[in-house]
Amino acid sequence: MNQQEVDHGLEIYSGREITEYVQDIGQRLIPYSDRPNFPYTFQVVRNNDINAFALVGGFVYVHTGLLKGVENEAELAAVIAHEIAHITSKHSIERLRQIIKDKNLEENSEVEYKTIINLLEDIAFSLPRGRQQEYEADRKGLEMLHRAGYAPSGMTGFLQKLTKGNTPAMLRTHPEPAKRLDTLKERINNKGWDPNDGDGLDSDAYKQRIKSLPIE
Repeated sequence: MNQQEVDHGLEIYSGREITEYVQDIGQRLIPYSDRPNFPYTFQVVRNNDINAFALVGGFVYVHTGLLKGVENEAELAAVIAHEIAHITSKHSIERLRQIIKDKNLEENSEVEYKTIINLLEDIAFSLPRGRQQEYEADRKGLEMLHRAGYAPSGMTGFLQKLTKGNTPAMLRTHPEPAKRLDTLKERINNKGWDPNDGDGLDSDAYKQRIKSLPIE
């Protein structure tokens, strides 16, 4: 999948300051991922849904609604780390192979390229991920977040938000926030980490960084 194919149908946000901010966070996390030399692409999508998603090929997309919905940079970094972890764990590829198998399609030239693209879009935008994939992305994302110097509470703080209020769009593909939250808190405790020891918890500083986002 190339950039043009992935971006098709998405309203890519053109604001350079915000886009570079998201890219900078992604680049800070990458060295602590399982695949630090993989070519990642970070983009911002103009959409008020609280959502982010990853696609095959190292593409990570963050909605403007997510940028407005998080409390601080650590929470934003936690979501990005989670999506990077989905890529490094090849979860979309695993899911694609399973769907091809379930649909009795042969994983060769008989599967049309357009069919593959449509299935990958379903995986990213519609179909819920497997429970174990979510827990694995949480675990790897948390490790990435901590090693990059961010406060671990960025991840638990964001998941706490998902357990309250209106259901964000990302819960369609990222289920079980309450159970995941408990698991992450237990992991942080077992590691002996101070949840608030690290960067990214200054809410006022974060609001300054995203102040150029349009109010919609």
